[in-house]
Amino acid sequence: ARTVLSDANTGTGTNLVLARGLVLDSANNRALVVDSDLDALVAIDLVSGDRSVLSDSNTGTGPDLLDLLNMSLDNANNRALVVDNNLDALVAIDLGSGDRTVLSDTNTGTGLNLSFPLAVALDNANNRALVVDRNLRALISIDLDSGDRSVLSDSSTGIGTSLIDPRGITLDSTNNRALVADINLNAIISIDLDSGDRIVLSNNITGNGPVFDTPQDTTLDSA
Repeated sequence: ARTVLSDANTGTGTNLVLARGLVLDSANNRALVVDSDLDALVAIDLVSGDRSVLSDSNTGTGPDLLDLLNMSLDNANNRALVVDNNLDALVAIDLGSGDRTVLSDTNTGTGLNLSFPLAVALDNANNRALVVDRNLRALISIDLDSGDRSVLSDSSTGIGTSLIDPRGITLDSTNNRALVADINLNAIISIDLDSGDRIVLSNNITGNGPVFDTPQDTTLDSA
């Protein structure tokens, strides 16, 4: 059963236009949504559906957001980590002030430059963000202090089925792996966080059920 939590007719505030990424902020009973048309981070109250802009060109300081695609919540630091495809950057957004800080881009940190970052997952245990990059066909590790970038998995790093068009990522810390959706492979790929080895977890050959058709994102139901 499906229920609309927030739209133009449900809740007040700025209407969503092109919502791309969503995380649950349980502590504040809200969802955080990045909208790539509004170039904004929007908070949605899960009871009323009311929407409020947390960060955009008029809210908070720092570089303007240009093409937001995905995010991860960093509760310990009261911030969201977002990937911006236009900036080719990983950006931190303070959830109190809306201030924006570039954590990694061509001018911040060393290593292979991001080229088409599409999704990010926070790996707290290793103080890093894991970013899926479509053009690089890779999973990139970004140190959250220095912004340094290193390839965790691509066709030359780790063994197994190579990523072709990776889109979404979630972290499965219990099993020391990332789960990545690839729309070209029509698969969920498991990537070992130490070796970068890749295993097909589910596609139209592995596992039963409805046929995958361009899977865009993934999240983990730990329970």
